[in-house]
Amino acid sequence: LHELIHSLTKPEKRYFKVFSSRHVIGEENNYEKLFDAISAQEEYDEDEILELFHDEAFIHRFSITKNRLYNTILRCLDSYHSNNSAEAQIKRQIHSVEILFKKGLYLQSKRVLRSAKRQALKHNKITSQMEISRWEKKLVEHGQYQEMGKKELKSILQDDLLATSRIDAFNKLW
Repeated sequence: LHELIHSLTKPEKRYFKVFSSRHVIGEENNYEKLFDAISAQEEYDEDEILELFHDEAFIHRFSITKNRLYNTILRCLDSYHSNNSAEAQIKRQIHSVEILFKKGLYLQSKRVLRSAKRQALKHNKITSQMEISRWEKKLVEHGQYQEMGKKELKSILQDDLLATSRIDAFNKLW
């Protein structure tokens, strides 16, 4: 946790403060207090932290509090850097497809999946293409193959074979 906090840039730290303040009930934010205390330490000293917050309720389950703070920082960093990579954007779209599918919104799921597929092909993200293919198949199976002709099914198969051969070639070259 100490290493993670000290690896953050100033803008990331500021973003964390804004991010964590959105999830506060009342005026006190235990995560922010603990974050500031750990951030102020050059070397991590848990005894000093425990003494500093000895009156706080979160100290009684300190390991859980630290773990939650760590995970909150990671979620914050994920949000902060979410638009920095094509792969992160594609993964977020695939996750949206999963959510829409579970809600029974299959047409919306299919639209988002098409967008993700275009991005994956554009940026040559082979593993994402495989995941997208898996969701295409799920949507086809859900529709009981009624909307798909042989041509579309063969297209999915060809895309899978191409992606598989690229992964195989990459592994051999590596």
